Amino acid sequence: MQLTFQKRLIRFFFMPISLLATIMMLNFSSNFNDIAQLCNRRNICYSYCTSDNFPDLSCSDVKMNIEYNGNAFENFFVFPNPYIESVDEFKIKYQLDDYDFCQSTIAMNPSYPFEEIMNKRQWNVHACFDSCRPEVQDDPGFSVDERPVCGDQV
Repeated sequence: MQLTFQKRLIRFFFMPISLLATIMMLNFSSNFNDIAQLCNRRNICYSYCTSDNFPDLSCSDVKMNIEYNGNAFENFFVFPNPYIESVDEFKIKYQLDDYDFCQSTIAMNPSYPFEEIMNKRQWNVHACFDSCRPEVQDDPGFSVDERPVCGDQV
């Protein structure tokens, strides 16, 4: 039995539309939205660093290895501390909010959820790490940490 043109047309449009609807439903789940917002913090901090330090462009790229709660990181940028680096009062006021926002994300690193399937790995949404590590590491999440010790920095 052959289908009529109308039935074939409905079948032709129904399959791709239902497939796209399934993908969109997965895309708009609360977990994906949370992860997207947390990952966006990296971009926000980098844009703050770039805009706050223009035209000096002192957001230098650094290569080092850090493994934190099952996630490996190797490419970083340094956000210069406006409390230390700047002597211009206006520039300090302008930069403090941006710098403090990025600095506040460091304290959130241990609190991010772990994956539901493999509980050995935390969501890879970390935006910032301190530029140095304490002499005695009090965070058990670090398995590899090549940052300099805080007292040894120049």
